[in-house]
Amino acid sequence: ISYGLEEIAQLGQFVDDFKKGGDVDLALDVKLSKSEFRKKKLQFLTFLLRKDFAYEVDLVDYNTSDSLLFNEIRNHSIKL
Repeated sequence: ISYGLEEIAQLGQFVDDFKKGGDVDLALDVKLSKSEFRKKKLQFLTFLLRKDFAYEVDLVDYNTSDSLLFNEIRNHSIKL
């Protein structure tokens, strides 16, 4: 699945030992429209389900308009 990926960052509990949760949070910097991002996201999550991936995965747009999420990505993530 091609995302036109520029950058990927991990955030959440796998980056911060003080956070709780059991999912993998990834922020993707992509060159896709919002609708195309949602379509590719669904395809990727379906792929992981078929592979019986052990963790839930949250994919978000690195350049989100949500100010809290934007701050979390910029200040508390690790670029992969």
